[in-house]
Amino acid sequence: MTAAPTDDRLFRAVFEGTLDALLLADDEGTYVDANEAAGELFGCPSEELVGRSIAEFLPTEVDFESTWIEFLEAGEARGQLEIARPDGAVRSVEFAANADILPGIHLSAIRDVSEREADRTELRRRTEMLSKVFEASPVGIVIVDSDGGIVDANEHVESVLRLDREGITDRTYDDGRWHAVSDDGSPLSGEEFPTTTVLETGRAVFGIEHGIEGPDGELVWLSVNAAPIHGPDGAVDRVVTVVSDVTDRREYDRMLERQNELLEEFSATVSHDLRSPLSVASGWLEVAIEEESTEPLGQVREALDRMDDLITDLRALGRYGQTVEGLTELDIGDLARTAWSNVTVGTGTLELEDGLGTIDGERGRLLQLFENLFRNALEHVGPDVTVRVGPLETTGFYVEDDGPGIPEDARESAFEFGYSTTEGGTGIGLAIVDAVADAHGWRLDLGDADPHGARFEFRRQWHPERRDRDDRSGADPPTF
Repeated sequence: MTAAPTDDRLFRAVFEGTLDALLLADDEGTYVDANEAAGELFGCPSEELVGRSIAEFLPTEVDFESTWIEFLEAGEARGQLEIARPDGAVRSVEFAANADILPGIHLSAIRDVSEREADRTELRRRTEMLSKVFEASPVGIVIVDSDGGIVDANEHVESVLRLDREGITDRTYDDGRWHAVSDDGSPLSGEEFPTTTVLETGRAVFGIEHGIEGPDGELVWLSVNAAPIHGPDGAVDRVVTVVSDVTDRREYDRMLERQNELLEEFSATVSHDLRSPLSVASGWLEVAIEEESTEPLGQVREALDRMDDLITDLRALGRYGQTVEGLTELDIGDLARTAWSNVTVGTGTLELEDGLGTIDGERGRLLQLFENLFRNALEHVGPDVTVRVGPLETTGFYVEDDGPGIPEDARESAFEFGYSTTEGGTGIGLAIVDAVADAHGWRLDLGDADPHGARFEFRRQWHPERRDRDDRSGADPPTF
């Protein structure tokens, strides 16, 4: 065994003063010297390392003899491996070795990187965990870079934004193709996007709602949370945006609000419209008493009949305006024919177009809807009226007549309580139609028939019962 050089004071100063473990080995791979840092690395006094073979500290899978020969031939080696300390602990190290720094003496410099490797392992673990959270999250997540480009999106956001991942990452967050709108339906400006606020202020935002129009034209309402990721310079490098589809919740809130409005209007109508015939009846009754005559009682009866009509219609309105529960699939043509036979006696003409299909709803209320529309046509057009029922290009159907129609400036009030253009009418017939449509989650639009007449169009929208029914069945939704 060749002795280590000990007469060079500069070498010894460097050898002992460095923070890395330095070890000298002979041609057989036996340590002949080690500095204090080497003792700390191996967990034993440095002098205990002298005389021991390098192979003692290497993993069993390492073929030391062939590796050592390759090192001597190459003259140097670098890499990373694990060493087993005498106490059994295993450390990850980086090493650099040089052969023949003196004849038959070979130097190894070793640095403990166990903590760094542990940090890397923890980083990989956290990265993997975040990746799984990113993909498994029940909410949509998109990552936006500092230039506004969408650089990543998870799987769930595809169903929220109605686009595949490639289509999403092909856009910026404020891309005009989103067709984003605010609560009042006006286009969302670039400054109003939640991500814009985060990029400009560096602060997170929560619960911001706006709508986007999907590729199919359907308006989707989003609730957005967005938070910044800061770069080394403190500037916003990324924005993590979490989006949730709140369309159903907003529609449900709208239905509840509409029902509350109906109740308020109901109360107002009861107090207002019943007061008038009640006053008439009371007045004529006083006349009958004063004149001791039964003739004024005819006027009293008319007023009471008027009150009875109002009460009947108001009870129907209150009942039909409640959200429908327990939807069933019904044939539109069959409903229309039954309703027509209930309100007509050999008068008028009902035309049913092909392709009407089915409708999901409550039979009793739907019959009332059709009956009220047919009565409205008979009252305004007469016994020779022609009523047509047909499908719409989108999901829905229409009912139209060949009468004079409803003037455009009167269409908003046509469905209000008490609106009537016929003498003696309660003005609740079309209000019931509107209430039934809303209770089924349908949108009702009033327009012109071709070439003339009133046209009522019904289009299916969100409804809690319909959504559950479609989800449970796993089948395509009915025609309407």
